[in-house]
Amino acid sequence: MRAIELLNDHPKADEFDFVRTERTLYEVVPKGVNKGGALPRLAAALGIEMSKVVAIGDYHNDIAMLRAAGVGVAVANAVDEIKAVADYITVSNEEHAIARVIEELDRGILLQ
Repeated sequence: MRAIELLNDHPKADEFDFVRTERTLYEVVPKGVNKGGALPRLAAALGIEMSKVVAIGDYHNDIAMLRAAGVGVAVANAVDEIKAVADYITVSNEEHAIARVIEELDRGILLQ
């Protein structure tokens, strides 16, 4: 893709990560900054063990977050790369995926 080639050719490209967040959108963030790095810091600030953290994602920018979480959940309409790293796949985001995951947590299906 031409856009990513242009980003990678930039003189400061080694200082940033380029993450596809939608089909036509890229995020430009400082090297190493991602949801997967933020999640453990948030959990620690809230006093929650990472084994009890559930993360839900659908696109490339969620990969590190799903890997960091105790349980990584992909929605059914997620890209294949997300499904590959997820521990569990739920219904699509158009079918109230967050509500479904909360119900399954409440019933003890996702975390024991």
